[in-house]
Amino acid sequence: MSNQYVSNESRLSDEQLEQLVKEYDNESNFRHASGWLAALITVVAIGLSLFHVYTAGFGLLNEIAHRTIHLGLVLGLLFLVFPKPVIHHSVSAWLGSLIFAAFYLYLAWSITNELGDALNSVVKYGFIALVLLIICSSLPIKKFGGYGDKLSLFDWPMAIMAAGISLYLTVFFQTIFIDNTGEGQPIDFLMGTLAIIVIFEATRRSMGVLIFRNRGHLWCRCRCGGNVCLSFCAFWRLGTSLRLG
Repeated sequence: MSNQYVSNESRLSDEQLEQLVKEYDNESNFRHASGWLAALITVVAIGLSLFHVYTAGFGLLNEIAHRTIHLGLVLGLLFLVFPKPVIHHSVSAWLGSLIFAAFYLYLAWSITNELGDALNSVVKYGFIALVLLIICSSLPIKKFGGYGDKLSLFDWPMAIMAAGISLYLTVFFQTIFIDNTGEGQPIDFLMGTLAIIVIFEATRRSMGVLIFRNRGHLWCRCRCGGNVCLSFCAFWRLGTSLRLG
């Protein structure tokens, strides 16, 4: 039996082994970029490295600018380098995506409801449109693309949005941290909410959804009590069994 097992395993080619690793390890599921996209990723990555070398030894920045420039470039690269996770089972993929979509919609509703009349209609509906764009990009619809080495129409807007949200703090540093210290403006809260959603999506792409299993039940217990926490754990156990079954 063991000899037969070894014999069957030895028939796998390098390409098949690489595909298996990508299917079950999100951190290994990155694109093999080529052409101008590979050149762009290389330039940004080298620029980020040189930025850290410079700030580490020659030109220190304030901590907000340093962190947001780093986060902006890394998040932007992430949506270009990492494709959508490979779909193992459509039921669990849709179930997980819809749970995250509901959470994003809850955040959007919560912040717009809290700000109320402080938001004008253009800003409010523009914010909602961006949240819906993120949700559409996260759904496991193969026609939308985003799998494998080919970029989808959603990857570029997501990369630009991720970089822009982080760099927002650097561009408007004077207004946010000096002129309006302790008095956040409505746009600041909206950008913060978008940052949370984008980081969730970036984490799903690069590390998978199971990382939220260990943190999500703590959030549910703090916000909603023990019964909802148990329901959350039951959902993730069901999702894990569907994914691995």
